[in-house]
Amino acid sequence: MTKFKKVLLVSTAAVMTAALAIGGTIAYLTSEDGAANVMTLGNVEIEQVEQERDANGELKEFTQAKPAFPAVYETITWDDEKLEVNGGEYKVFNSNMKNVIDKIVTVENTGKSDAYVRTIVAIEAPNSDPKGLIHLSYNKEGIIASSGFMTKIDGVDYYVLTFTYDEALAPEECSAPSLMQLFLGKEATNEDCALFGDTWEVLVVSQAIQTKGFDDAATALNTGFGEVTEANAQEWFGVIPTPTVVDDAEALKVNVEAGKYTIMNADMADVTVATVAPYGNYYGIAMNGGVLDGNGKTLDFDMGTRNNNGKYDN
Repeated sequence: MTKFKKVLLVSTAAVMTAALAIGGTIAYLTSEDGAANVMTLGNVEIEQVEQERDANGELKEFTQAKPAFPAVYETITWDDEKLEVNGGEYKVFNSNMKNVIDKIVTVENTGKSDAYVRTIVAIEAPNSDPKGLIHLSYNKEGIIASSGFMTKIDGVDYYVLTFTYDEALAPEECSAPSLMQLFLGKEATNEDCALFGDTWEVLVVSQAIQTKGFDDAATALNTGFGEVTEANAQEWFGVIPTPTVVDDAEALKVNVEAGKYTIMNADMADVTVATVAPYGNYYGIAMNGGVLDGNGKTLDFDMGTRNNNGKYDN
Protein backbone atom coordinates (compact mmCIF):
# COMPACT_ATOMS: atom_id res chain seq x y z
CA MET A 1 0.00 0.00 0.00
CA THR A 2 1.52 3.31 -1.08
CA LYS A 3 0.52 6.64 0.38
CA PHE A 4 1.43 10.24 -0.36
CA LYS A 5 1.16 12.97 2.28
CA LYS A 6 1.38 16.72 1.91
CA VAL A 7 -0.05 19.87 3.46
CA LEU A 8 -2.20 21.85 1.04
CA LEU A 9 -2.29 25.60 1.56
CA VAL A 10 -4.00 27.55 -1.20
CA SER A 11 -4.53 31.29 -0.94
CA THR A 12 -7.14 33.03 -3.06
CA ALA A 13 -7.75 36.66 -4.01
CA ALA A 14 -10.84 38.11 -5.65
CA VAL A 15 -12.26 41.50 -6.51
CA MET A 16 -15.70 42.21 -5.16
CA THR A 17 -18.22 43.62 -7.63
CA ALA A 18 -20.90 45.95 -6.33
CA ALA A 19 -24.41 45.25 -7.59
CA LEU A 20 -26.40 48.12 -9.07
CA ALA A 21 -29.44 48.59 -6.83
CA ILE A 22 -32.35 50.57 -8.24
CA GLY A 23 -35.79 50.85 -6.71
CA GLY A 24 -38.59 49.66 -8.97
CA THR A 25 -42.05 48.20 -9.23
CA ILE A 26 -40.88 44.61 -9.36
CA ALA A 27 -37.29 44.15 -10.45
CA TYR A 28 -34.70 45.58 -12.78
CA LEU A 29 -32.55 43.64 -15.18
CA THR A 30 -28.95 44.77 -14.85
CA SER A 31 -25.58 43.57 -16.02
CA GLU A 32 -21.96 44.59 -15.98
CA ASP A 33 -20.43 46.75 -18.72
CA GLY A 34 -19.96 44.30 -21.58
CA ALA A 35 -16.73 45.89 -22.78
CA ALA A 36 -15.07 45.25 -19.40
CA ASN A 37 -16.13 41.62 -18.96
CA VAL A 38 -13.56 39.90 -21.15
CA MET A 39 -10.62 37.63 -20.35
CA THR A 40 -7.95 36.85 -22.93
CA LEU A 41 -4.79 34.76 -23.25
CA GLY A 42 -2.23 34.41 -26.02
CA ASN A 43 -2.08 38.05 -27.17
CA VAL A 44 -5.63 38.08 -28.51
CA GLU A 45 -8.22 40.83 -28.08
CA ILE A 46 -12.01 40.63 -28.05
CA GLU A 47 -14.94 42.88 -27.28
CA GLN A 48 -18.14 41.56 -25.72
CA VAL A 49 -21.19 43.17 -27.33
CA GLU A 50 -24.65 43.31 -25.70
CA GLN A 51 -27.59 44.57 -27.75
CA GLU A 52 -31.38 44.84 -27.91
CA ARG A 53 -33.91 45.84 -30.56
CA ASP A 54 -35.39 49.32 -30.77
CA ALA A 55 -39.01 50.12 -31.68
CA ASN A 56 -38.19 49.57 -35.37
CA GLY A 57 -36.55 46.21 -34.80
CA GLU A 58 -33.02 47.55 -35.33
CA LEU A 59 -30.20 46.51 -33.03
CA LYS A 60 -28.87 49.03 -30.53
CA GLU A 61 -26.72 48.94 -27.38
CA PHE A 62 -28.31 47.08 -24.49
CA THR A 63 -30.04 49.35 -21.96
CA GLN A 64 -28.93 48.72 -18.39
CA ALA A 65 -31.32 48.72 -15.44
CA LYS A 66 -34.44 47.91 -17.40
CA PRO A 67 -37.63 46.91 -15.50
CA ALA A 68 -38.49 43.22 -15.53
CA PHE A 69 -42.09 42.11 -15.09
CA PRO A 70 -43.66 38.65 -15.43
CA ALA A 71 -44.38 38.10 -19.12
CA VAL A 72 -47.90 38.22 -20.52
CA TYR A 73 -48.87 35.47 -22.98
CA GLU A 74 -51.23 32.55 -23.50
CA THR A 75 -48.59 30.07 -24.68
CA ILE A 76 -44.89 30.42 -25.44
CA THR A 77 -44.54 30.76 -29.22
CA TRP A 78 -41.93 31.92 -31.73
CA ASP A 79 -42.02 34.65 -34.37
CA ASP A 80 -42.30 33.63 -38.01
CA GLU A 81 -39.68 36.24 -38.91
CA LYS A 82 -36.19 35.62 -37.63
CA LEU A 83 -33.81 38.19 -36.16
CA GLU A 84 -30.71 39.03 -38.20
CA VAL A 85 -27.48 39.26 -36.22
CA ASN A 86 -24.03 39.50 -37.83
CA GLY A 87 -25.22 37.94 -41.08
CA GLY A 88 -27.15 35.06 -39.50
CA GLU A 89 -30.85 34.59 -38.78
CA TYR A 90 -32.09 33.40 -35.38
CA LYS A 91 -35.49 32.69 -33.92
CA VAL A 92 -36.95 34.90 -31.20
CA PHE A 93 -40.03 34.75 -29.01
CA ASN A 94 -43.29 35.93 -30.53
CA SER A 95 -43.72 39.70 -30.42
CA ASN A 96 -47.24 39.16 -29.04
CA MET A 97 -45.60 38.00 -25.80
CA LYS A 98 -45.17 41.06 -23.61
CA ASN A 99 -42.30 41.79 -21.20
CA VAL A 100 -39.79 39.56 -22.99
CA ILE A 101 -36.34 41.15 -22.66
CA ASP A 102 -33.75 41.22 -25.44
CA LYS A 103 -30.17 40.63 -24.28
CA ILE A 104 -28.32 39.65 -27.44
CA VAL A 105 -24.71 38.78 -26.60
CA THR A 106 -22.02 38.48 -29.28
CA VAL A 107 -18.22 38.71 -29.38
CA GLU A 108 -16.01 40.65 -31.79
CA ASN A 109 -12.38 39.72 -32.42
CA THR A 110 -10.64 43.11 -32.22
CA GLY A 111 -7.13 41.66 -32.30
CA LYS A 112 -4.83 40.43 -35.06
CA SER A 113 -4.92 36.68 -34.34
CA ASP A 114 -7.56 33.96 -34.66
CA ALA A 115 -9.16 33.15 -31.33
CA TYR A 116 -11.23 30.45 -29.70
CA VAL A 117 -14.03 32.07 -27.69
CA ARG A 118 -16.66 31.15 -25.12
CA THR A 119 -19.24 33.19 -23.24
CA ILE A 120 -20.38 32.37 -19.72
CA VAL A 121 -23.71 33.71 -18.48
CA ALA A 122 -24.86 33.74 -14.84
CA ILE A 123 -28.56 34.50 -14.37
CA GLU A 124 -29.87 35.31 -10.93
CA ALA A 125 -32.32 32.54 -9.99
CA PRO A 126 -33.36 32.94 -6.34
CA ASN A 127 -36.12 30.37 -6.68
CA SER A 128 -33.40 27.78 -7.52
CA ASP A 129 -35.60 26.48 -10.34
CA PRO A 130 -34.60 28.39 -13.50
CA LYS A 131 -36.46 26.01 -15.80
CA GLY A 132 -39.69 26.66 -13.93
CA LEU A 133 -39.73 30.46 -13.62
CA ILE A 134 -36.94 31.79 -15.85
CA HIS A 135 -37.21 31.27 -19.59
CA LEU A 136 -34.33 31.77 -22.03
CA SER A 137 -33.76 31.96 -25.74
CA TYR A 138 -30.24 31.15 -26.88
CA ASN A 139 -28.59 30.15 -30.11
CA LYS A 140 -27.35 26.62 -30.79
CA GLU A 141 -26.10 27.20 -34.35
CA GLY A 142 -22.30 27.04 -34.39
CA ILE A 143 -22.24 27.13 -30.60
CA ILE A 144 -21.97 24.34 -28.04
CA ALA A 145 -24.28 25.18 -25.13
CA SER A 146 -23.78 23.55 -21.73
CA SER A 147 -26.65 22.10 -19.71
CA GLY A 148 -25.98 24.64 -16.94
CA PHE A 149 -25.69 24.43 -13.16
CA MET A 150 -26.73 26.35 -10.06
CA THR A 151 -24.19 28.11 -7.85
CA LYS A 152 -23.98 30.91 -5.32
CA ILE A 153 -22.24 34.16 -6.25
CA ASP A 154 -21.79 36.54 -3.34
CA GLY A 155 -24.43 34.55 -1.45
CA VAL A 156 -27.03 34.78 -4.24
CA ASP A 157 -28.27 31.84 -6.33
CA TYR A 158 -27.34 31.98 -10.03
CA TYR A 159 -27.93 29.67 -12.99
CA VAL A 160 -24.73 29.39 -15.05
CA LEU A 161 -24.65 28.54 -18.76
CA THR A 162 -21.64 28.23 -21.06
CA PHE A 163 -21.62 28.91 -24.80
CA THR A 164 -18.49 27.75 -26.64
CA TYR A 165 -18.08 28.99 -30.21
CA ASP A 166 -17.30 25.91 -32.26
CA GLU A 167 -15.12 27.61 -34.87
CA ALA A 168 -12.24 30.04 -34.44
CA LEU A 169 -13.11 33.72 -34.63
CA ALA A 170 -10.97 35.53 -37.22
CA PRO A 171 -9.68 39.10 -36.76
CA GLU A 172 -12.44 41.71 -37.25
CA GLU A 173 -15.05 38.93 -37.29
CA CYS A 174 -18.18 39.11 -35.13
CA SER A 175 -19.59 35.93 -33.67
CA ALA A 176 -23.07 34.49 -33.79
CA PRO A 177 -25.10 35.40 -30.70
CA SER A 178 -25.14 33.20 -27.60
CA LEU A 179 -27.78 34.48 -25.19
CA MET A 180 -30.72 36.09 -27.03
CA GLN A 181 -33.71 36.77 -24.74
CA LEU A 182 -35.09 36.03 -21.30
CA PHE A 183 -38.25 36.59 -19.30
CA LEU A 184 -40.01 35.70 -16.07
CA GLY A 185 -42.82 33.21 -16.59
CA LYS A 186 -46.41 34.42 -16.34
CA GLU A 187 -46.89 32.19 -13.30
CA ALA A 188 -44.48 34.36 -11.24
CA THR A 189 -46.18 35.78 -8.16
CA ASN A 190 -45.35 38.89 -6.15
CA GLU A 191 -43.66 36.60 -3.65
CA ASP A 192 -41.51 35.10 -6.43
CA CYS A 193 -40.51 38.54 -7.69
CA ALA A 194 -39.70 39.72 -4.16
CA LEU A 195 -36.96 37.08 -4.02
CA PHE A 196 -34.99 39.08 -6.61
CA GLY A 197 -34.93 42.22 -4.46
CA ASP A 198 -34.48 45.47 -6.38
CA THR A 199 -32.49 43.95 -9.26
CA TRP A 200 -32.49 40.90 -11.48
CA GLU A 201 -28.80 40.37 -12.18
CA VAL A 202 -27.53 38.83 -15.40
CA LEU A 203 -23.72 38.56 -15.41
CA VAL A 204 -21.85 37.87 -18.65
CA VAL A 205 -18.14 37.23 -19.23
CA SER A 206 -16.40 36.18 -22.47
CA GLN A 207 -13.03 34.44 -22.71
CA ALA A 208 -10.66 34.09 -25.66
CA ILE A 209 -7.40 32.26 -26.30
CA GLN A 210 -5.15 31.86 -29.33
CA THR A 211 -5.80 28.94 -31.67
CA LYS A 212 -2.13 28.12 -32.26
CA GLY A 213 -1.17 24.86 -30.56
CA PHE A 214 -4.74 23.64 -30.04
CA ASP A 215 -6.97 21.40 -32.13
CA ASP A 216 -10.34 22.58 -30.82
CA ALA A 217 -12.00 25.33 -28.83
CA ALA A 218 -12.97 23.32 -25.75
CA THR A 219 -9.46 21.98 -25.21
CA ALA A 220 -7.89 25.40 -25.72
CA LEU A 221 -10.25 27.26 -23.38
CA ASN A 222 -10.18 24.60 -20.67
CA THR A 223 -6.38 24.57 -20.81
CA GLY A 224 -6.08 28.32 -20.63
CA PHE A 225 -8.80 29.21 -18.16
CA GLY A 226 -9.88 25.92 -16.60
CA GLU A 227 -13.18 24.11 -16.96
CA VAL A 228 -16.40 25.92 -16.17
CA THR A 229 -17.06 24.83 -12.59
CA GLU A 230 -18.78 26.48 -9.65
CA ALA A 231 -15.50 27.62 -8.13
CA ASN A 232 -14.13 29.02 -11.40
CA ALA A 233 -17.40 30.76 -12.25
CA GLN A 234 -17.36 32.44 -8.86
CA GLU A 235 -13.79 33.62 -9.45
CA TRP A 236 -14.46 34.86 -13.00
CA PHE A 237 -17.46 36.89 -11.90
CA GLY A 238 -15.27 38.66 -9.37
CA VAL A 239 -16.49 37.35 -6.05
CA ILE A 240 -15.09 35.31 -3.22
CA PRO A 241 -16.67 31.84 -3.41
CA THR A 242 -18.74 30.64 -0.50
CA PRO A 243 -16.56 27.96 1.12
CA THR A 244 -17.69 24.61 2.42
CA VAL A 245 -15.96 23.33 5.56
CA VAL A 246 -15.45 19.56 5.77
CA ASP A 247 -14.51 17.44 8.76
CA ASP A 248 -14.16 14.01 7.20
CA ALA A 249 -12.71 12.28 4.15
CA GLU A 250 -16.05 11.38 2.57
CA ALA A 251 -17.26 14.99 2.55
CA LEU A 252 -13.89 16.06 1.14
CA LYS A 253 -14.18 13.52 -1.65
CA VAL A 254 -17.66 14.69 -2.65
CA ASN A 255 -16.70 18.38 -2.66
CA VAL A 256 -13.41 18.02 -4.50
CA GLU A 257 -14.88 15.82 -7.23
CA ALA A 258 -17.62 18.44 -7.68
CA GLY A 259 -15.02 21.21 -8.04
CA LYS A 260 -16.24 23.14 -4.99
CA TYR A 261 -14.31 25.61 -2.84
CA THR A 262 -13.46 23.46 0.18
CA ILE A 263 -11.74 24.12 3.52
CA MET A 264 -10.39 21.21 5.55
CA ASN A 265 -11.28 21.49 9.23
CA ALA A 266 -9.45 18.33 10.32
CA ASP A 267 -6.60 16.07 9.25
CA MET A 268 -7.72 13.66 6.54
CA ALA A 269 -6.31 10.13 6.46
CA ASP A 270 -6.71 7.34 3.89
CA VAL A 271 -8.64 9.54 1.47
CA THR A 272 -9.46 7.77 -1.80
CA VAL A 273 -10.87 9.86 -4.63
CA ALA A 274 -12.27 8.20 -7.75
CA THR A 275 -10.85 10.78 -10.16
CA VAL A 276 -7.09 11.16 -9.93
CA ALA A 277 -4.62 13.17 -11.96
CA PRO A 278 -1.13 11.83 -12.79
CA TYR A 279 1.88 13.90 -11.87
CA GLY A 280 5.21 12.23 -12.49
CA ASN A 281 5.32 9.09 -10.37
CA TYR A 282 2.68 10.35 -7.98
CA TYR A 283 -1.07 10.61 -8.10
CA GLY A 284 -3.14 13.32 -6.51
CA ILE A 285 -6.72 14.49 -6.18
CA ALA A 286 -8.16 15.94 -9.39
CA MET A 287 -9.37 19.40 -8.44
CA ASN A 288 -11.88 19.69 -11.31
CA GLY A 289 -11.36 23.45 -11.21
CA GLY A 290 -12.16 23.74 -7.51
CA VAL A 291 -10.09 25.27 -4.70
CA LEU A 292 -8.90 23.20 -1.76
CA ASP A 293 -7.68 25.12 1.28
CA GLY A 294 -5.78 22.79 3.60
CA ASN A 295 -6.25 25.24 6.50
CA GLY A 296 -2.99 23.96 8.02
CA LYS A 297 -4.26 20.38 8.02
CA THR A 298 -2.64 17.31 6.45
CA LEU A 299 -4.07 15.18 3.68
CA ASP A 300 -2.99 11.54 3.62
CA PHE A 301 -4.66 9.74 0.73
CA ASP A 302 -4.59 6.14 -0.37
CA MET A 303 -2.91 5.66 -3.74
CA GLY A 304 -3.80 2.00 -3.88
CA THR A 305 -1.46 -0.84 -4.69
CA ARG A 306 1.00 -0.75 -7.58
CA ASN A 307 0.14 -3.59 -9.99
CA ASN A 308 2.40 -5.55 -12.31
CA ASN A 309 2.08 -2.88 -15.02
CA GLY A 310 3.56 -0.25 -12.72
CA LYS A 311 0.21 1.50 -12.29
CA TYR A 312 -2.00 2.01 -9.27
CA ASP A 313 -5.30 0.17 -8.95
CA ASN A 314 -7.11 3.13 -7.33
